[in-house]
Amino acid sequence: MKYPPLLFFIAFSLPFFASAQSNYKPGYAVTLKGDTLKGFIDYKEWDENPSSVDFKTNLSDKTPQKLTADDVRIFSINGYESYQKYTGSIGIDYIDPRHINYGKDTTFRLETVFLKKLAGGKNVILLSYTDVIRSHYYIEEASQSNPKELTYHIYNENDAQTGAVKTVVDNDYITQLYLLAQKNNVLTSDLQSDMERMGYYAEDFIRIINKINGVTQTDNARNGGRSAGKIRFFAGLGVNVTGTVPATYDFKPLGATNYTSALPLISAGFNLPLNTAIEKVLLRCEMTVSGMHYYTSYNDKVAPYVPIVYKYSAISVAVTPQMIYNFYNTDNLKIFAGIGFSFSFYGYNNASYAEKNGNPVANNSANPYYFVTFSTPIVFKAGVRLNKKIEIYADYVSGTPVSNDEVFRLSFASFQAGVNYYFK
Repeated sequence: MKYPPLLFFIAFSLPFFASAQSNYKPGYAVTLKGDTLKGFIDYKEWDENPSSVDFKTNLSDKTPQKLTADDVRIFSINGYESYQKYTGSIGIDYIDPRHINYGKDTTFRLETVFLKKLAGGKNVILLSYTDVIRSHYYIEEASQSNPKELTYHIYNENDAQTGAVKTVVDNDYITQLYLLAQKNNVLTSDLQSDMERMGYYAEDFIRIINKINGVTQTDNARNGGRSAGKIRFFAGLGVNVTGTVPATYDFKPLGATNYTSALPLISAGFNLPLNTAIEKVLLRCEMTVSGMHYYTSYNDKVAPYVPIVYKYSAISVAVTPQMIYNFYNTDNLKIFAGIGFSFSFYGYNNASYAEKNGNPVANNSANPYYFVTFSTPIVFKAGVRLNKKIEIYADYVSGTPVSNDEVFRLSFASFQAGVNYYFK
């Protein structure tokens, strides 16, 4: 089966869609003079901390204002993320064990950037900065105004006794947090044990800083703490168009022909956004139930040289995990593409291999009923979602064998299209 034109159209259009979209959310910015600008900020799924943001006083404004650290000291997307201006040192050593240096590298660069606020409270604020090298974490005490980096180094050096190269890990950030907890009279044996087990990860830092601030999980949720994503369930109907093709080197020379069937499809599943606010990347799990049919009538080109009818029907039940990317992503319109693989189970029925007049064909070593009952085809998906509720999609399911027999070799590929409805 050839790839549907719709999939090619969307694939070639993706760069245009990606560059054209925006995602303005209510927010504000505080200028260097202390004035507050209220309006809308284009909220993106930043892999690195942004150096600038697009700001509109009104959504109807045609041209946004670009705000940088030369213009504002704080900007915030209401209910989502906040950033503040920082001028100071940023470590430049790698901490990926696959790309570490020989010898401890404490060099840094001086720069003015925006730090992202991860957690806050009465004693300390946790901030982060991610660049092309790695993520950096900072703490800002309530009594001070200049964030300090939580330092961490990993490097190779020669062992003093054996001379062999060894990897050294300096978890200096644990000592910094220990002293901070001690300074604020919140150090307990449980907190100390928790710090000793922590890694250099955002989740661990947030957990420790919340404890230093006396912030519970309930308080964090009430104050806007965000979890991974919100699951959204959907269900829908569609059509499964299956093209079945006999193998050219065995079954087709006997006279078997191609056949295309179109039968109903039922789908249901859920999406899990990696970022609820943006929904740029989704993890999807989808279950489909569909049917397919095959029929061929031909004059057998080998003994007994009689007119043959071969047919069967099948039900397919598939569970398909997928990765979905919204190339054009607004609240009311999303244009997406995705890829996944399917755990597909097949049940065959009404199978018949007989002469055209209904007489059975003499048995031989070949078996026309030796069907494949499980496969894992690749699934390509493209579509649009309208007004958060209605999704129109098209899938291409890669080729799958029908039979394990050496003679009756068939394979099929499917084009599926349908409409899904999203529940609250």
